[in-house]
Amino acid sequence: MSNWPEELERLMALERCEDHFFCRVGPGLSPSHLFGGQILGQALLAASRTVTQEFKACSFHGNFISRGDASKPVAYRVERTLDEGHSIRSVTALQDERPVFICSALFKIETKSTTCDAPSLSIPTPESMVFKTSASPNFANHPIEFIKLWDETEPRKTAKRRLWFRLAANLPNDPTLHRCLLAYCSDFSLINACLLPHRKESERFSPQIASLDHAMWFHREANVTDWLLYEMDSPWAGGARDFNRGQIFDRDGYLVASCAQEHLTRPV
Repeated sequence: MSNWPEELERLMALERCEDHFFCRVGPGLSPSHLFGGQILGQALLAASRTVTQEFKACSFHGNFISRGDASKPVAYRVERTLDEGHSIRSVTALQDERPVFICSALFKIETKSTTCDAPSLSIPTPESMVFKTSASPNFANHPIEFIKLWDETEPRKTAKRRLWFRLAANLPNDPTLHRCLLAYCSDFSLINACLLPHRKESERFSPQIASLDHAMWFHREANVTDWLLYEMDSPWAGGARDFNRGQIFDRDGYLVASCAQEHLTRPV
């Protein structure tokens, strides 16, 4: 685990190529293709570097255009869509001058207002759980630790899943960095919620699965090096598409972020 800080530093290493362009140089954590969460985190980081420090990311909405190649650099083109009270940035991720991902990110200065911010649930502490890793073979070198709160052998009739996760690294206390890495983590396991009720059929037919879009809302500051609870469900599936939702809580039960994603899921 000693190499995780270096891996994370490389993961979030963006260089300014020209005005509002940031490039990721070198391969990512997956040897075959670009992991969607990596594009999410880097696109948000590129957008964050075009606003002043007091502006915090509130949300982003993106669409995956095509599958990225992990052996090639990615250029992130950031456009200033709006700067009036709040800021909106449009980001296009490009490989070989071809878009692979587009998104719009909203930034605001935090102000005091009426809040509804009570602990949303009571949960067992991660320290009381038996540690189990759930790393995919394609991401064997990723720096995320998991504690699964389900039994793989148990029949599933509902598309719900819960797990604890954290980044196993010492990171600076930089809220922007933690939000971008939270976006990176949000893409792990979310696609699997819709497959739980159909696990046997999925193993039999080897479905084609691909992320179509991803949206995320940030509610509170989160420390991604401490355990966070990811609660996911899939309330609808049809027409070769699956809709998945996720809520991320801190260890005290406070909601820190919400996300949603739609996937292409069909037999090959």
